[in-house]
Amino acid sequence: SYRQRMQQRWQGKRITDSDGEQIGVLGNEDIVQSTEPEIEEKKYIKLYFSDLNSEKLIAEAREITVSQKETMEMRVLKELVKGPVNPKLMKTIPAETKILSVETKEGICFVNFSQEFRTRHTGGSAGEMMTVYSIVNSLTEIDGVEKVQFLIEGQKKDVFIHIIFNEPFSRDQELIQK
Repeated sequence: SYRQRMQQRWQGKRITDSDGEQIGVLGNEDIVQSTEPEIEEKKYIKLYFSDLNSEKLIAEAREITVSQKETMEMRVLKELVKGPVNPKLMKTIPAETKILSVETKEGICFVNFSQEFRTRHTGGSAGEMMTVYSIVNSLTEIDGVEKVQFLIEGQKKDVFIHIIFNEPFSRDQELIQK
């Protein structure tokens, strides 16, 4: 077989580098996995959650650790999914929701959620507005994010449950409690 011929051909021969120097056995110290140290920095972000009546959004400042492995957009979404610390605020994203992807292109942040974002949502149209603008207003706090386009399992949907959902959303200052 080909394999046996190759083994016979190379048997007893030493492997050398381009200078003819013999190469020994490689150890863990010979393999460089990353030349960059992991850089983490602490930042403050502003997240918006619903008041208990689903009438206004209230800002909650939070300190987060940001690494190179994760975008600010992803960190903001993960924090929103966790929910508010303040007991006078309501969570706006169903806990079962998975963030499938998030990517910002030309000022539009494309947020791709699992179907649980819709199927596990509890509130009516007021609750939907709080959910949408909790996300939009939180993400537009990030430099370079002007609008948010929602996707469910990678697809644009015409409606969330009640509200029109197929176009990018801009920030809504009116919903934020002064």
